[in-house]
Amino acid sequence: TVTNVTGTGTTGTFSVSATGLSSGTQISYRAYATNSQGTSYTSAATFYTLSVQPTTQASNINFSAAGSNSTNISWTNGDGGFRAVFMKAGSGSITLPSGGVDYTASTNWSSPGSQLGTSGYYCIYNGTGNSVSVTNLTAGANYTVRVFEYNRDESIVATTNYYTSTASGNPASFATLSLEPL
Repeated sequence: TVTNVTGTGTTGTFSVSATGLSSGTQISYRAYATNSQGTSYTSAATFYTLSVQPTTQASNINFSAAGSNSTNISWTNGDGGFRAVFMKAGSGSITLPSGGVDYTASTNWSSPGSQLGTSGYYCIYNGTGNSVSVTNLTAGANYTVRVFEYNRDESIVATTNYYTSTASGNPASFATLSLEPL
């Protein structure tokens, strides 16, 4: 489908808003300007619109088999096709995940996955399941976990759309066991 969107201006940069674009779709565009000297065209370019955002967040984060340096984490999935789980040593505010961005997970806390901004929250899981085991934690330490539902075209990261609201039991915190003195 070809749609013409018109902008007006005199010199410099201009922007145009387009509404009603389909979710999770590649959009191709090309701009042009006309003046007394003629018409000039930009190169063709593309972008992707975000997928439809989930409407139900993951909930009820649970911790089991918590030891001095590991724990198992599970949750009840929401209605997204995927979920990303982030964990922080201690507590504090979180930087929300950005649409169109994929976060690399690591279950080894000594070699953490992608961080959300500078918040100290690191990705420990990114997939379709509802549980993860994390290792190499610090004994006697507190951790905070938050799960984000998201949708995307499976092969196109640029369409990733996170649901960033909280839910019952999400976020949640736990503590690892302290080491016993010898």
